[in-house]
Amino acid sequence: MACMKNILTKTACFALTLLPSLGMAHDYQAGDLTINHPWTRATAPKAAAAAGYLTITNTGATEETLTAATMDGAGHTMLHQTQLDNGVAKMVHLGSGIAIPAGATVKLEPGSYHIMAMQLTQGYTAGQSVSGTLTFKNAGTVPVSFKVDTLGAQTPKIEVETEHHGHH
Repeated sequence: MACMKNILTKTACFALTLLPSLGMAHDYQAGDLTINHPWTRATAPKAAAAAGYLTITNTGATEETLTAATMDGAGHTMLHQTQLDNGVAKMVHLGSGIAIPAGATVKLEPGSYHIMAMQLTQGYTAGQSVSGTLTFKNAGTVPVSFKVDTLGAQTPKIEVETEHHGHH
């Protein structure tokens, strides 16, 4: 095998096997905030809306607030929370933003907080990335990239690859 020739080549081949899985999980830093793995679902043809998800961890001593977000291909975006009202799920616009308490982690995920991208001018295809921004009250605006997962995804695909591909 080509990867068995020398230790340098073996190391390079091993690193290359990790690249696909490392590329799936992506973090961004903004002051005391860590933004983990922004993602969205692929959209059906002619879909008018999509939702963006991510996790925000605030390691600071002061509460932060996500006040706005953007996603390419959307006419406009809003911060929403899904709430149950007599067994019916409703999306509630969060005009004042989403608080991220000091020392806490807040998840934007299906069935909870999310970024609602509306009036889509283009569809999202699994495997692509969608550029966007997150705007925080104190930390400012942070450019991010939303990885597009499959149409019905409920959680992002960020598993670490465990196959060895014959490297013994």
